[in-house]
Amino acid sequence: MKAVWLIACLFWPVVLHADSCALSSARFGHEVLVVGDSERAVLEQRPDRRVALENRFGAVIGVRYEFHRPRKTIEVVVRGGRITRICHAAR
Repeated sequence: MKAVWLIACLFWPVVLHADSCALSSARFGHEVLVVGDSERAVLEQRPDRRVALENRFGAVIGVRYEFHRPRKTIEVVVRGGRITRICHAAR
């Protein structure tokens, strides 16, 4: 029984992190970004940081935009001109 609890406690942070990136939308005031929206919709929200995503050969395959809010950070990943992933991380 102790082994089951130990395994559950070890994997709980992984489950929490996975859930934060499983979201498909983010709210910015009265605007909502959803997976599938264009990159222009992200740029209109004025991201705080832009990070180029590279493959193992160094080619740019996408962009991650970061929005810093009072108690959380929102990361929006764009590939091929469309939003592919939205993550919320508490600070």
